[in-house]
Amino acid sequence: MKILLVRHGESTANVAGLLSSLPSDDAMLTERGRSQVADVAKRMRGNVDTVYVSPLRRTVETADILFRNRVKKPNNNIDARIREIDYGIYSGRPNNSKLDAVRRAQVDGDYLMRFSSKGENKLEILTRLYDFLIEVIEKNTSPANVVVVSHGSIIGWLERIILALDSTENKHRHVANAEVRSYTLRKRDSKKIFRHRLVDEYCAKAADSSITSRYRTEYIKLANLYNDTELELYAFEQLLKGMFESDIVPVEKHINYRSLGEYEVIAVCALHNSEIIVGEYIDHYVDRGIKHFVFIDNNSDDRSVSIIKSKMTADIYIDIWQTKDVFDGFKAMGWKQRMFFHYGIDRWYLNLDVDELAVFVGCEKQGMRSLVHYAAARRLRSVGGVLVDMYSEGPIVSDESLDESIVSRYRFFDMNSYTHEQDCRFVARIFGGPRTRLFDRHPSLQKFPLAFVDSKTIAINPHFWFPYEVNQRSERLIGLLHYKFLPGDLNRYKKYVKSGVHWDDSSQYRSYVKRMLGAHDASFYDDIYSAEYVKSESLRRLVDGNGEALISEMPNTVSGLVNNNQRSVRS
Repeated sequence: MKILLVRHGESTANVAGLLSSLPSDDAMLTERGRSQVADVAKRMRGNVDTVYVSPLRRTVETADILFRNRVKKPNNNIDARIREIDYGIYSGRPNNSKLDAVRRAQVDGDYLMRFSSKGENKLEILTRLYDFLIEVIEKNTSPANVVVVSHGSIIGWLERIILALDSTENKHRHVANAEVRSYTLRKRDSKKIFRHRLVDEYCAKAADSSITSRYRTEYIKLANLYNDTELELYAFEQLLKGMFESDIVPVEKHINYRSLGEYEVIAVCALHNSEIIVGEYIDHYVDRGIKHFVFIDNNSDDRSVSIIKSKMTADIYIDIWQTKDVFDGFKAMGWKQRMFFHYGIDRWYLNLDVDELAVFVGCEKQGMRSLVHYAAARRLRSVGGVLVDMYSEGPIVSDESLDESIVSRYRFFDMNSYTHEQDCRFVARIFGGPRTRLFDRHPSLQKFPLAFVDSKTIAINPHFWFPYEVNQRSERLIGLLHYKFLPGDLNRYKKYVKSGVHWDDSSQYRSYVKRMLGAHDASFYDDIYSAEYVKSESLRRLVDGNGEALISEMPNTVSGLVNNNQRSVRS
C-alpha cells in the first residue's frame, strides 16, 4: 500500500503565527494556501482509493481542493485520530518557549508532559496515531493508494512511526504547507506497529526516564522482529514489563561501580528461594576471581538473602536488589538489563542463573579475568558455553538433606548424548543431555554467559543476546555446570506448573513432574553416557554424537595475545 502524507495548505493561523487545534478557533486556508494545494493536485498522479482527513476546517478544505476535479472520487473518511495536537489553553494563541520545551521533551522521551493541563501528552498522541495506522493498513490491501491530509506536527509523528519500521534513526524533517511525503506500508507492518505501541506504553510507565531515553530505540528494533520465534508477542511483552514496569529497589549496595577497572566482571543473578545453592554459587566465583556480585531477589522467604549477606567481606562486594513482581523468565531478562544500565554499559558481565557454575579448561589456574583478557584481545563480544546438567548416582527425586556440598554430590554429567545444529542467529543450537534421555525434552543448551554489554546489547533470553552478532562473534569455551534437580526441587517445579511462569506455560516442567511423580526411583545415571566431573579437564569428554568437542580450549596463557593486541572490544 502506498500512503501519501499531505500537510494542509497555508492557513490564516499560519500567517498570524497562532496555534489552532480546537473547532472554536479553527483556521481556514488563505488564498496562497488554496493555490499551494491546487498545484499539488495537478502533480498528484494515479488513482487514489481512500483519503483520510483531519476534521479541522483547513484540512477538510485541502482535501476538497485535492480531489474536486477528479472523475473518480476516493472514499472520504473524516478521522479525528489525525486531528491537530490538542494544545489546551494555548490553542488560538501564539507559540511560545514553554511549548517548544514541551515538544523537545516529548521527542526526547517524556511521555506524560502535556501542552498545558488540558492539552495532550506524547502517549495520547502516539496511541491514536498507532491505532490509526494499524487500521489503515488492515483495511487497505496492496496495491491501494491512500492519502492522509493532516497537520505538520501530526505528519511529523506519523513519519517517525513509519521510519522506525525499518530504521530507528530519526530522519524526520520539517513538513512545509502542502508538502507531500510518500511511503510504502505492507501488511506485516501492522504487527510491527502494534509492538511499537507496546514499547511506548511500557516506556511511559518507566519511573526512570533515563532508561527510556537509552533503550527505547533498541526495543523498537526488537519490536521489528515480529516474525522471530524467539521474540513472539508474549516473550516480547514480558521483556518490556521487566525493563520498564517492574519495581526493583536496592536493599544492600556496596559496589563502587564507577571505580571498576576495564577487565573487572560483575556477576548478575536473579533468584528465588535458593538457599540450597546460593552460597556455593558465590564461593565458586570468588575462587575464580570474581569480587562483585549483584543479586535480584524475587520474593524469597527462605535463607537466601541472609546467606548472601554472610558472604560479604572487606574485598567481596555484593549488592542486593528486590522485586515483588511475579516471576517470568523473560521478565527477569528485563530486570537484569536494568542492572546492566545501572552498573554501567561498556562493561563485562556474567549473566547467570544461581544454579549455573561456569568452568573452562584450566580454570583452576586461570581465573575468570583470563577469559575477559582473551575475549578482549580476540575482539569477541561474548564468550559462549554449554549447559552441562549435573546429577548424582542416585534417584532424581530426593528430599534428604545434604551432608556434603552440591558440587560433591552432583558430580556426574552426560559426556556424549548431544546433538547440535547450525543457526545463523546463534552459530549453533545444542540439544541433548540427560533431560532428553529421560524426559524426551529438548532444552536449548547453548548460552553466552560472559558478555561485553554496550549501549546496544540487550538480554532477551537466558540463552542468547540481541543483536545476534553478540552471539555470532563468540567462542564456546565455557561449561556451565547446571544443578537443576536438587533436593526439594520437585515441589518447586510443581509450583512452576501451577503458575505457568516459564516458557510455553512451563511445559518442560510438566514433563519433569509427570516423570518424577510416576517413577520415584528414576535416575539420570547411565553406564553408557555418564562421566564423573573431577576438574575442568573433564570437559574434554564433552562431545556430540559424532565425537566432536562441544567446548574449545583457550590457550594456556593469554598474556601474549593481550600484549600484542591492547585494543579491546570498545574499539
